[in-house]
Amino acid sequence: MKRNMFMKLMMLLFGTAVMMHLACINMPKKLDNVGLQLWSVRQAMQEDFKGTLIQIAEAGYDQVEFAGYYNHSPEEIKALLDSLGLTAPAAHVGYNLLSGENLQKTIEAAKIIGHEYLIMPSLPPVRPPQPRPPQGERRRRERKPLSTEEVKKIAAIFNEVGQACHDAGLKFAYHNHMHEFVTIDSADFMYDILLNETDPALVDFELDIGWAVAAGVDPLAYFEKYPGRFKLFHVKDMDEENQSVVVGKGTIDFVSIFAQSELAGAKYYVVEYEGREDPIASVAESVSFLKTLTF
Repeated sequence: MKRNMFMKLMMLLFGTAVMMHLACINMPKKLDNVGLQLWSVRQAMQEDFKGTLIQIAEAGYDQVEFAGYYNHSPEEIKALLDSLGLTAPAAHVGYNLLSGENLQKTIEAAKIIGHEYLIMPSLPPVRPPQPRPPQGERRRRERKPLSTEEVKKIAAIFNEVGQACHDAGLKFAYHNHMHEFVTIDSADFMYDILLNETDPALVDFELDIGWAVAAGVDPLAYFEKYPGRFKLFHVKDMDEENQSVVVGKGTIDFVSIFAQSELAGAKYYVVEYEGREDPIASVAESVSFLKTLTF
């Protein structure tokens, strides 16, 4: 008798646990933390560094992603972030600061501020600089597309920088624009070559959703093809003319994209606004939309 009651109780508890698990799986999700790429408000940052960060915190952002420190020391920045309840998981850093003698200084600053990621925001040079044109002549803007071998050289640079960051206890990622989604002589996109040629243990990717969609690619297809590689999202919305707009007012289906965050590997969601309206007001409206978004 006691054994039968025990088994019934165990079955009841098991069934309850299963139902709770299924309920959690189907429960709508929200973003716990939203960050802002400070390039979005660069003029305001230049004019009033502290005041702008105060406005960003008051707007509802939890994190910021730097793109330059505006002549402030790492110690000053860390103290200000702490006072505002902000963190800075990442920073965009040019190739010149991720190579040679500058690399160690960049790493030291990142550790003081509390960055987890150093992100290269554009491709490093793999060709010798072009000579200056004769005085009075304009340099032609036409540029021969990169070859497969040149893209592989870039991937090798990423692996080297990624290794240096890894050795220092940091992580490295690359941020895309539109030109990475152009077919080159291998018949592959540059972006795919970079993904295939970099070590997943050393190189992550910050997928700029806006530029990717503007280039005509499907982020969900990339999550399927390269699961776990996209640890950061640039949350950029676009209108029908591929112009940056307030997040939530454009054409991008963030619900479907965010629903696949686990497959993508996404950990950070960073708003970037490059539109024509008031930057402070626009990024404030963007975070309000994202904080109420369910997916």
